Amino acid sequence: MPIRLCQWVAVRSNWFLALTVALTLAALSQLIDPRNGSLRLSIDPSLEAISTQSQADRDYADLIRLRFGNREPVMVVLRTDDIYTPENLARLNRLSRTLASLDGVESVSSLTATNIPRIEAGVLSYSRMASEALRDPEAGSLLRQSSRSNPLIAGQLVSEDGRSGAILVYPESRSELELMQSSLADRILRTADAERADGVDILVTGPLTVRSEISDTVGRQLRIVVPAIILLITLLLALVFRTLRGILIPLATISIALVWILATLSFLGRPINLITALVPPFIVTMGLAYCAHVLTEYEHLIRTHKHEDPVARIFALLREVSVPVMVTGLATIAGLLALMLNEQQAMIEFAWASGLGTAYLVFLAQTFVPALLRHIKPGHALRPLPWSNLFEGGGAKLARFNQQRRPLILWLAVGTFVLSLVLASRIEIGDVFVGLFPEDARVRVDYHAISQSMGGANPLDISIEGGSDDVFTDPKNLLALDGLQDWLKQQPEVGSVYGLVDHVKLLNRYLADDPGWGIPQSRDVIRQMLFVGEGELLRGVVNIDRSATLVQVRLRVDDTAPIQRFLDRLQHQLDKLPSGLTVRLAGGAVVM
Repeated sequence: MPIRLCQWVAVRSNWFLALTVALTLAALSQLIDPRNGSLRLSIDPSLEAISTQSQADRDYADLIRLRFGNREPVMVVLRTDDIYTPENLARLNRLSRTLASLDGVESVSSLTATNIPRIEAGVLSYSRMASEALRDPEAGSLLRQSSRSNPLIAGQLVSEDGRSGAILVYPESRSELELMQSSLADRILRTADAERADGVDILVTGPLTVRSEISDTVGRQLRIVVPAIILLITLLLALVFRTLRGILIPLATISIALVWILATLSFLGRPINLITALVPPFIVTMGLAYCAHVLTEYEHLIRTHKHEDPVARIFALLREVSVPVMVTGLATIAGLLALMLNEQQAMIEFAWASGLGTAYLVFLAQTFVPALLRHIKPGHALRPLPWSNLFEGGGAKLARFNQQRRPLILWLAVGTFVLSLVLASRIEIGDVFVGLFPEDARVRVDYHAISQSMGGANPLDISIEGGSDDVFTDPKNLLALDGLQDWLKQQPEVGSVYGLVDHVKLLNRYLADDPGWGIPQSRDVIRQMLFVGEGELLRGVVNIDRSATLVQVRLRVDDTAPIQRFLDRLQHQLDKLPSGLTVRLAGGAVVM
């Protein structure tokens, strides 16, 4: 900082205090809604916020949703001894209807809310049982019979053992942030829990519920972790400086910088995501370093009794600390801005937000802190606290040890560096989402329970396009898809597989009485079968002109490392599909 500017800060300290107060009040008015006192800053826990998907990939995911509907439902599972009893079927039906009526829900699919294919008197029909019919003691037997060996139902809406029934709740086509703000996940959870009874366990999972829980966790961390860090910092400041100014000034500086950067994010309409949630702890840590540097030099000036005049003391303080603080701050900002070369949008936001927060701290450390010290009379230190001589005495002992054991320290550093290189080479890139929660957390318990009973809970979509109409009425292409599905079912990461082939086999069984569940060899026969079997279930796996199809996979794993290994194996299998077919992967597992 130039000498004239140092003099100006020392003399015009009131101006800087007034400026800081004005900016802080303006930031608070932006950050907090005066009508209800709530924060205007939202939290976005979605994978979209931290993914590296290109806009083309996002557009294609939107195209899949347009063609086949929402593919990431919330799974509500009723786990009982027998889902086919009249009481449990009535409960499943009642819950399906209630969930369908929730604001933000597009549709639901369940054993009682989905048109199930049936053969009656040689005629194929798609129908669902009326609520009154479910009370019939024979209703359970009829549903059990129609669901058994039905790939559209068994393993999808009812567990293979008949003990669990699933309700797939499809949210409306909104952005993830809008769905979070609508509290749809919480409303689904409360609605489902209302049906809990003796012998009936309610399980809820799905991308929306997991991300909603992540959002709540991030919010709790911001409310708990940051105050906990500040409390620890307060204790450290008391041990080191033993003065009220040594405690209160850094806390005030850090608090102001936090308000400024959070208000900036709010003003720009940028929600806190899973990566930018690290900005507040970073600001707290850096703020302590800058304030400690300034206060240490100030305490030195007081102890040496130099510059009794307050203005002269602050001028001398700024001459000593302005260059180190400025250089350190600029170096930190430069390092953070280098992260903006990252392709991940959330990392870019973390880079500029942390860099801007650091700039706020540098400004406050060279204006607000000296201005406060200008008006605070040097007082006596606080009463010595337990272990208050830890830093001075420990620092002196450490300095002597470093002088006496320099060769040993250097060799240890070299050995540690070599060992670190070896261990770093074994790092595996990956992440988990559900696995981040405690083992007894409901979101994790329900996820694993549903994954076990219903064949996976992590969605993966395999979109296959042929480029022309009726590509997927060709028996050769369907046989290739059949082989792909058989391969998928053999993979340990896969819980369930569902696609167009299942419909064709089922229709062939019902209409042609094929006990082998085969695929017809005639293209015209397949075309006619799909025409007869047209319905909501079929539209979820093939488009109207039969030029594109979707193989729906649910994975049992949440860890991105095994998911990536599975996707690598899958790619080799997809390369074996007939030429002319274009394959793209989508769904939560791919984004992860």
